[in-house]
Amino acid sequence: MKQFWAAVCAAMTAISGASAQSPSVANPNTILESFEVQALGAVLSELGAVWQASQGADGAPFIAANAGGEVVFFLQPTACRGANHTNCIGLSMVALFTGAADPQTVSAFNYRYAFASAGIDPAGNAYINRYEIADYGLPRGNLAMSILVFVEQIKMLRKELSLTGRTVSLEGEEEELTSAILNSIEAERLAGGDHLRAASVDDHQQALAESAQSVRRFIADDMLPRNKIDNLIQN
Repeated sequence: MKQFWAAVCAAMTAISGASAQSPSVANPNTILESFEVQALGAVLSELGAVWQASQGADGAPFIAANAGGEVVFFLQPTACRGANHTNCIGLSMVALFTGAADPQTVSAFNYRYAFASAGIDPAGNAYINRYEIADYGLPRGNLAMSILVFVEQIKMLRKELSLTGRTVSLEGEEEELTSAILNSIEAERLAGGDHLRAASVDDHQQALAESAQSVRRFIADDMLPRNKIDNLIQN
């Protein structure tokens, strides 16, 4: 487990500009043509994370990962060009939280930090999501760095939520957003959109919309692990 946090520290040092150090993975310049479970798992293993492959109700594969025994998150290939969820050029990274989540804290986090989007589910719990693409391939080292940065973002959001000390309820925003997404997807299908999409950009736009549904499926599964928020400031 120490290996993972050493890699995180090295990655964040590199991001700060203090060092040109790269994540500790073999063949960092090797190009991944798509996001496949075994290829993703190999990178996670080299970073020192523990992971397990699983499948959603629709048969779509995903990975549940544990970073250093402290942070849990999920990787789900999306924008799949092959049959049976294969040859996927998109990757959705998701982490779920349990505990009091302040919407203002989540909004402030989204305003300050790029490359990931945080939200709150209908029950008032927070989640964070990041999306990667590999239309023309992605170096293994870049994927490793993205995972390490995402883990750091999970820790940052958890820390900020733990310092909030108050709970504000969400008023239907997530349900309205998901309904709009589902309606737009259905309208596109009725219009023959599945046959018209040829550009990769369209594939990713569809995958981003479907990622919101994936997040909801993860949230709805009470058996999946969560990252606990311990409020450090009492009301």
